[in-house]
Amino acid sequence: MTSAPVKLWLMEDVWDQVLECCLKGDLARLARVSRSMHSLALDHLYRSITTLEPVLQFLGPTDGPSIFRHSGGGLVFTTNQGLEAANWDRFIPYANRVRNLTYDETQFAANSRPRVHESIFQEIGSTCPTRSLFPSLLSANLLWRGAPSRGRFSILFMSEKLQRLAIDCDAECARYFLRSIPKVSPNLETIVLHCLKSTISTEADLVDLIRGLPLLKVIDLPFQLLSSRTFAILSEHPQIQTIHQYSTQVNPENEPLIEGASYRLGLSAARFTRLGSLNISIDLASLIDWLKSDLIPSSLITLYVRLHTTTTHTPLRTCFDLISNALPDLVELSFDFYFHHRTTSGHATDIVEDTFDPLLRLKSLTIFVFDHPDPVLLADTEVEKMVKAWSNLKHLSLGVSSLGIDNQCILTLGVLIMVAECRPDLRSLSLSINTKLPPSKEPSGVEAFTYHSFKLNVGNSPIHDTKAVASFLCQILPHPGELMFCKELYGTVTGLEHMQRLFTLRRERWEESKAWLKPLTAARASERERMKQMLSSMASELAQARRELTRLGKLREGTTW
Repeated sequence: MTSAPVKLWLMEDVWDQVLECCLKGDLARLARVSRSMHSLALDHLYRSITTLEPVLQFLGPTDGPSIFRHSGGGLVFTTNQGLEAANWDRFIPYANRVRNLTYDETQFAANSRPRVHESIFQEIGSTCPTRSLFPSLLSANLLWRGAPSRGRFSILFMSEKLQRLAIDCDAECARYFLRSIPKVSPNLETIVLHCLKSTISTEADLVDLIRGLPLLKVIDLPFQLLSSRTFAILSEHPQIQTIHQYSTQVNPENEPLIEGASYRLGLSAARFTRLGSLNISIDLASLIDWLKSDLIPSSLITLYVRLHTTTTHTPLRTCFDLISNALPDLVELSFDFYFHHRTTSGHATDIVEDTFDPLLRLKSLTIFVFDHPDPVLLADTEVEKMVKAWSNLKHLSLGVSSLGIDNQCILTLGVLIMVAECRPDLRSLSLSINTKLPPSKEPSGVEAFTYHSFKLNVGNSPIHDTKAVASFLCQILPHPGELMFCKELYGTVTGLEHMQRLFTLRRERWEESKAWLKPLTAARASERERMKQMLSSMASELAQARRELTRLGKLREGTTW
């Protein structure tokens, strides 16, 4: 029998789920009219805030004029009186409810929202009795713009309870607070840092930050800040579980680097103990050396690598063989040769089915991505073999960014049928398909992919008959599935200017095919629904006829007797 305290907790949990779906206005009205729900409604109303003004208003009187006014595009005090203890007594109960905060100065100009004047931050910093403006804050996203000195106010949004901190600023702004973070928020577990124009000094501050956070588990850094020195410090950290390196530029060739810093990541010397996810740019030789060592953490289940240069079949197969042996429980794997090398040579690669064979031993794989600037020659049955080997597969992408002439793509539309038959619950599929070739398999007329938000990305696939392609796709894509294709050519084509014209032509035809696909898919969905209703009606009539037949049979037996 369930005890009374457990019943009370369950009821509060139910209300918590209900209020999670309410709009801000509804929560505010509920807090005003319901005494029993007042506190819970306020918790949800102020749990996540995206601007400071609605909360800062509680520093002023509840029934009097606001202590703030807008002046010169900023939020300032109406008087020079300053903040007293009574102001904070009103504010703190509301501030204690805030768990997630986003303070974004990049949006002020676009949305005509006021920028908090420095005088307000200074007054808060000198009078706030709790040191932190929001003592129970768990997650903070700070985007600083303007004078670099504004970065010193970041400390106001940090507390001992803070677990996740994301900051977007420039190096001059970061130097005001990076070294102070471990002192104010020693329990941080996640750091996301986007720091423009970083210098050697920024790198040094980041190293001290990592050393000062004993509970740090997840770190997201731009390309320029994940240097050899930073990576070495991270490899020594006993709690690190996720390292994610990302680019701040559309074209990685324009990625700014720190002058004097080294970017050769010493994977072979890394001694991670709990690393579960690694997303980095590296050269293939260093990756192979690491895989050959005995330093691979058994906890690693997600590996995303962006290779600096392209390669051929033999070293790539060697690398895949080492991965399947060293990381047999790998769940997500991405090999991206396109990111750092977007120049199309005009020739197909020598990467074939045998290249990927070692990866078929990875039975836990749910995501596999392989991208390359040049076409990868795989047949329908070869892709089907890969999909059959990975019973947990949810997302598959094979060379979708490549650009080649028609005969450099040998996959047909039939591959979609084969994949759908093996993995109907697939979430996304990205392939270069030559729709000009006869399909190796025709659709059965039954919806193939069952996931409602399924995404099909055909990249730069050859296409001629747009309506015929749409008619084929509408038979296997769910409604409302999504058809995607490459809309912009980021790389260059070596000595083959006509490929640019080919890309433009394909993009226009895929746009036309997508326009055909939408009404066709909707019509098929409507027809399927009509057929379901018809079958349901027929089944109901059949059941009724059976009941009547049974009744008549019993009546006949009774009459005969």
